[in-house]
Amino acid sequence: MERQGTQSDFRPHVRAFSAILSLVTVFPVLALAQGQPVELAALKQLLPESTHGTWALKAGPAGTLYVLNRSVPTSAVWVTDYSGSAGRMIVSTAENPELRTPRDLAVDRDGDVIVLNGDSQIKIFSREGKLLTSFQAERPHAVAVLSDGSLLASGFPKEHLISVYNREGKLIKELGEPVNVETKDPFDRRIMNMGSIVVDAEDNIYYVFRNLLTPIVRKYTADGNLAAEWHVESSGLDSVLAQATKRSQEGQGSGGHFAIAVLTSAAFDNDTKTLWIASGQHVLQLDNSGHTIRSLLLTAPDGRPIDALGLAVSGDSLCAAGPHGTFEFLKPR
Repeated sequence: MERQGTQSDFRPHVRAFSAILSLVTVFPVLALAQGQPVELAALKQLLPESTHGTWALKAGPAGTLYVLNRSVPTSAVWVTDYSGSAGRMIVSTAENPELRTPRDLAVDRDGDVIVLNGDSQIKIFSREGKLLTSFQAERPHAVAVLSDGSLLASGFPKEHLISVYNREGKLIKELGEPVNVETKDPFDRRIMNMGSIVVDAEDNIYYVFRNLLTPIVRKYTADGNLAAEWHVESSGLDSVLAQATKRSQEGQGSGGHFAIAVLTSAAFDNDTKTLWIASGQHVLQLDNSGHTIRSLLLTAPDGRPIDALGLAVSGDSLCAAGPHGTFEFLKPR
């Protein structure tokens, strides 16, 4: 069931928080298909120049892929195509010291790349790597871009999930209400409301909550109205949720609590009008009502599991970026 509404409004690593959290939501749960995931082996590895520290992946215009590599001491943004044979670095810390510990990236329709810096700066580079502009935001951890060039950013949500900026860094509006998480510490609530942002071709905005023990995806219209809320259930998520719950319980006993990222990345496929979400190696494809179409387990050509810290879906290809590189799969039909 899908409810309509009129509200206006770290990748798979461990984050600390300090309270036992119970989740209260105002929408009925939408149970997704419980079938066992099917293994999907990669066709090949892309961008062999950047095989370690891959942090994010986004589809760009004209069949391009943008890959964020977060290595020490040099982080970089690469651009390649789906053949993986035309990779080139467009910006790196070696050339631009202002590119510090990048957290996420987005690509607009002109191929300009928006990078979130660890110092809370949002930086916009041309496809040639020239810095066009930069501005300060409030602790951003996720970024996306609308068709008109407006930027969407989210970090540690307090009163709203997403801030909308123009290209000069002026705050235009905020949208999305955080999930009501019962906790004594407001900062814990902000951690549990962190998420990824995905935009489709019609400028619908999908907010994928990363850390909630009840996995949730929300869909907003471009003007900020809540269109739907999907509660994701899948047998492939059971082990991740069990581990996250165990971490919470262990933290409670030791005086410190831990949150594991449950939903690690997401991408929209404009060809099939479907949303793809990842939980490490496990990937779900959801239709426009939030129902599961298929459930996959991603592996490298040699059989190793691939944890999807980044996803990109276009045409016949599904691409996933993880700690050991970027891989291309034949998209199931």
